[in-house]
Amino acid sequence: IHIPSSRRTRNVSVLREAAADLKQSISYISREKSEIGKLTLCCAGVNLVMSSLMIIGLPVIVMQLLRFSESEASRLYGFMQAALAVGGLAGGVGAGVLGARLKVGNSWRLIAYCGILLGPIGVILMIDGPAYLTYAALTAVGMVIMALSSIYTIQIMSYIQMTVPQEMIGKVISWIIAVSTCAQPVGQMVYGFLFEKLDHGVFIIFYAAAALGLLIAWYSRKASGELGGEMQPIF
Repeated sequence: IHIPSSRRTRNVSVLREAAADLKQSISYISREKSEIGKLTLCCAGVNLVMSSLMIIGLPVIVMQLLRFSESEASRLYGFMQAALAVGGLAGGVGAGVLGARLKVGNSWRLIAYCGILLGPIGVILMIDGPAYLTYAALTAVGMVIMALSSIYTIQIMSYIQMTVPQEMIGKVISWIIAVSTCAQPVGQMVYGFLFEKLDHGVFIIFYAAAALGLLIAWYSRKASGELGGEMQPIF
């Protein structure tokens, strides 16, 4: 993506210029290119629902609910953190390797897969399955969700950078990153409250997250449908 450098003459203060840029970018993604605004909400939704659940929910379950000894819980959680990091890295690599095979019009399927994967975790937690089985399922699902959500985010961001006019790229991307980043601590706060109140019914949280994930996928599909282009399978 080539972004030419052009020097502008500043006629107003930095704050006024920043405010004007912000107003221009909001107008662009809400009116001129509203599908980009909708995809921005989808990226924020992924951070709000999926990423926050991985960050807050998994350590609570491993460290407090699975009845491991303190040392064993710490060791297993360390392995889980490594697995989640590998999943995120694998998603980044996968987005590059798959490249042209990925279609933005079908990117919603990645989030739908994430929502579907949360269902079995809710079942395992509801029946209070063996601790190591629950741990293995959480680690595997978390790893896959991190990979799929990374591919989704990279795909959407790449599409936006390639379609937005060059003079608008920095403004639009800054707004998207700001919204997505602010969504994560909100999700963490909500999950922290829920895990504290539903310590004996955490499976409900996973069922709710699964439903929200499918809702985000549906909204992403609706937004992607406005992009036009050929609709082909992702994989």
